[in-house]
Amino acid sequence: MSRTLSTSGAYESCQIRAGAIRERLVRALQHASKRDLDDYRGRFIPRGALFSILSHQQVKEFLEAVRDHSDEDHPRLDTIASHISPKEGAACCCQDVLCTGGEPRFCDKALPFLDTPSNPRTEEHIPKAFKDMKPIEKELFHHVQWQMRSPYIKRLNPGEKRYEEPSAEVALPWIEFKRNTNLKDGEWSYVGKIQIDDEHHDLGQKGQNRDSFALKILQERRITGLTEKSFRLEVEANQRAPRHERIVPLLAAFKHRRKFYLVFPWADGGNLQEIWKKHSTFEGGDANAKFATWYSTEWLLKECCGIAEGLATTHGPSDVSSPSGKIEPSAQLHADIKPENILCFKTKLGESHSFTLKLADFGLAKKVVPGSPLEAGRVAHTKTYRPPEHDINEPVSLKYDVWCLGCLFLDFITWAILGWVGVEAFRESREGEDHDPEVTEAMGVFTEDTFFKKVAQHSPWFDYSGAKVKVGRAVEAEDGSLGKVVMKRYWLHFEHSSTKIRYSVKTKVNSKFARPS
Repeated sequence: MSRTLSTSGAYESCQIRAGAIRERLVRALQHASKRDLDDYRGRFIPRGALFSILSHQQVKEFLEAVRDHSDEDHPRLDTIASHISPKEGAACCCQDVLCTGGEPRFCDKALPFLDTPSNPRTEEHIPKAFKDMKPIEKELFHHVQWQMRSPYIKRLNPGEKRYEEPSAEVALPWIEFKRNTNLKDGEWSYVGKIQIDDEHHDLGQKGQNRDSFALKILQERRITGLTEKSFRLEVEANQRAPRHERIVPLLAAFKHRRKFYLVFPWADGGNLQEIWKKHSTFEGGDANAKFATWYSTEWLLKECCGIAEGLATTHGPSDVSSPSGKIEPSAQLHADIKPENILCFKTKLGESHSFTLKLADFGLAKKVVPGSPLEAGRVAHTKTYRPPEHDINEPVSLKYDVWCLGCLFLDFITWAILGWVGVEAFRESREGEDHDPEVTEAMGVFTEDTFFKKVAQHSPWFDYSGAKVKVGRAVEAEDGSLGKVVMKRYWLHFEHSSTKIRYSVKTKVNSKFARPS
């Protein structure tokens, strides 16, 4: 009788200890969880916190509390704990970075647990304990499991076109999200600054504020499939761009909850236009501008050369792997060069700092194929910086970008000499330069900010420079019933530019004479 009471008491004591440990673990996981910054309803537990709370030692303590203490010798306890939670430096054979198990029977590759016949992984890999769960236990587990499955953001390899699509149930591993731009009418994408949990990405250096990135978000539009098509084209254009120190690379791309995401390095200096607005190159410049202590003529020339080198690399063939594994050399037109697409990255300059400028945003880029000119109407453009050939519908070449870059450099130099006030005044002076009335007559008088002026060109009637003139004469004769017939033909061929004129005159003369008798 006393032995029975003793066993019962030990069992109750074991249950109490197990319950206390379970509650302690649950509280620790709750405190470690982060809010889902996408919709604020869900939460996720960072991978590092999960491994720390459910460490090998913690799991071993829990097993020690719930084991049958009548069995004093339990050498396999440490081994079982290693299967459930590997020791530091060890990993599961499934190679899943999110897996917390260390042995196939305790592997997470069967997750998410959906309890449906259509999920063969569940039947093959889920432990028997899960299959024996009560319905309410399965429902609770199904709800909680997603907090442990926040995705790991992997870096894209050069030429890779794939993109991940995590389940809509999981929260993205953002621990900070700040929207940088607001949507305007007609826009469907915006950019924000994110900080990714250190244990949920391999996008670059970690720690020391190196885990902040720029996140471009493309929202679903009314036309089904249009956003995904734009997203795929932008991924491919960025992947075609060469790896160059002056080009901002695409780090990752994925789809989540009907939105499409592109991850880039975060430009801590903003874009070039923001630099122009916030800084002045001379004391006493713009009232709201800070003096640019880092500015020098050498810096200006170096950065202009750097941007030009990046663009030249884009225009040259780039070695990018195709889906078949072959290398596809392809040049590409950026088509959207403007100050907002030149990003500024802070660099140390002694005790102060400077800025390194890089070319960004290949969302509108076009692949250039030799012998297949691009039509102007099919190339997107920045209105101010567009070249003249866009307005006269001439075929577009890589020179299109060179014109845009020249306009950018002209604004850059204007800022260096006159500050942002000078840039705005230069723009207003361009708007004041109207096109010829003959050009704008069909659409009415209007003003626009461009780096060229449309004029109606009239060549004088007597200007035949470059013209080609050919004159010819031919005489033919033949016998007719009434005598010999002589035909004379004179012709004039005139060619000037695209104009070709040919004029000919024929004469026919009958020569009568007496036939011999």
